[in-house]
Amino acid sequence: MIGALLPRAPRARRVLAAALTLLGAAALTPAPAAASSRVGGGVVGTAGYYDYAPSVIQAGQLQDFWWCGDLPGRTVDTILHEQYSFTGGLHVTIPEHAVLAEGAAGTWDDALICNPDVIEGSFVDPLGDGVTYTYALYYVGYGTAGTADNQIGVAFSLDGDHWVKYPQPVITAPYSNGTYYGAAQPNLSYVGGVLTMVYEYQEGPNQHIEATSADGVHFTTVGTVTTSGLRAARPYWAGARPRVGGAPQPLSTSTWGGAAYDTADGRWYVAVNDDPTRPAASSGGVQERGQLGVTLYAASDLLAGTWTELDTIDTNLTGWESNFLAGILRDPAGTVYTPGLPGVEVYASTAIPRPAYNASGATLGNAGAFNNWDVAWSTWSPGQPWRALQRVDYAGGHHEVTTGWWDSSVYHLENINLGKLAEAPTGAASVPLYGCKLGGGDYFVVPNSNCLGQYKLGLQGYAYATPAPDRLPLYRCEIPNIGDFLSTDPNCENQVNMGLVGYSQN
Repeated sequence: MIGALLPRAPRARRVLAAALTLLGAAALTPAPAAASSRVGGGVVGTAGYYDYAPSVIQAGQLQDFWWCGDLPGRTVDTILHEQYSFTGGLHVTIPEHAVLAEGAAGTWDDALICNPDVIEGSFVDPLGDGVTYTYALYYVGYGTAGTADNQIGVAFSLDGDHWVKYPQPVITAPYSNGTYYGAAQPNLSYVGGVLTMVYEYQEGPNQHIEATSADGVHFTTVGTVTTSGLRAARPYWAGARPRVGGAPQPLSTSTWGGAAYDTADGRWYVAVNDDPTRPAASSGGVQERGQLGVTLYAASDLLAGTWTELDTIDTNLTGWESNFLAGILRDPAGTVYTPGLPGVEVYASTAIPRPAYNASGATLGNAGAFNNWDVAWSTWSPGQPWRALQRVDYAGGHHEVTTGWWDSSVYHLENINLGKLAEAPTGAASVPLYGCKLGGGDYFVVPNSNCLGQYKLGLQGYAYATPAPDRLPLYRCEIPNIGDFLSTDPNCENQVNMGLVGYSQN
């Protein structure tokens, strides 16, 4: 959650930029061949205002969004709702509007609320008014008496649009005067008929908790969620002009967005913010607030299993400056929505529009500003784990090498085979390569998660550490005073060889 905001630009309705699940992949940006992820545009949100932390449910031809955002004349978060129908063509059934705000003075959530998560069920008389409610909206809040000590509350509804709050938090955190974050990021699923919540808890080390409830109000802790297999976030370090190599980095904790159980395959899926926000030193002294990417994982056992990395949705893949606190498309029972979609659809909090290909410094940092945050979609499907490594260029010898998005209005694709990288660790392909940027158009790729102290685009994919007949060597090359590129030629096509970064799959 965030606090007071700067003045906003005049309100203007965003145009839906891409069709949703039932409409396929219209108007996609350039993407690598044979990749398993598709990237779309903004779905809900208003230009000039921030919109983030979505909860998305689909039932038949209707898709509902609840998310956290701001409105004219307000300086704190509001929970918003919008509904789309696919019947007779994609159109808005319920326009964007506020459905839940902070509580009255003196209540536990009178300062801020955010991070909604909605589920459908049968909630029998939770408010003591004799009503059995159909929907529950779990949210994070805190009061002026305990600033930054977050707790989780719930509101109930008969129609998913008009809500009545339960008066007390259902997941509590001890008052620490802002020393600890408390409880946050609730995610609800019915697992074997049992209402199950996965939430984040930070009172010392960051961790995630599984809890269950029979009535939607009283929760019993089951245990701490496993971290085995998760790729930990790593901080950056400062350096001179980057070269291949670098010291190991200390690990830091990660924040989760969406978490949902899939009844089709019996696995849990989570969307994790693996990367911290970019350091201000890499973005012209402007400190960005939204992380650059989320990683999708799956595990068959929430408490004792091992997470399998599936894909990373970040600036490298999407071109958007920020991609964080992603919700997973779910059905009304809170489980992964699968009809017509062989995989997982993710809705990330995203900074829109994309910065220019040659943007640098503060321009990049400001592209991730609050009032650029909207909600955009992507999908991951199993069975195509390799991404083509593409080299593009424009006049003057400037290159970008990427497995993700590139600006086709500026660059053109070179006819050169650099092979493919795995989107997640696959067999011996376990060396992560990262896309980075030094100047306005100086892109480079290195096996260093901190991008050698420079601006980080994100994960390109996983390469091999050793040669084999079906693998291609990847050399980082430099055209002096112009920029970098990758080549399979050890002579770097008559340019400067800066070192071997790994081997791709031919």
